[in-house]
Amino acid sequence: MEKVVSRMGQEGNVAAIAVPPEVAVSAESGAAPRLSPREREILTLLGKGQTPKEVAFELKIAHSTVRVLRARALKKMSLGRSGSA
Repeated sequence: MEKVVSRMGQEGNVAAIAVPPEVAVSAESGAAPRLSPREREILTLLGKGQTPKEVAFELKIAHSTVRVLRARALKKMSLGRSGSA
């Protein structure tokens, strides 16, 4: 069964990321894609409901950096685009 992370944005749109079970397996087993520590950190904060702008502010990085790292991580997990999450 997939784990679904969703949140409603300020604009009223809903973003959801469905994480397949094979991706949810720990990285130590080698079954999960190799995410960098920063990619993992960004996905964790987004999964807790923070917006990309909030994540950028908290980590003191550019909003565009958050978007790039999120896209890279989702590509590694073969999830593609995820709306505004």
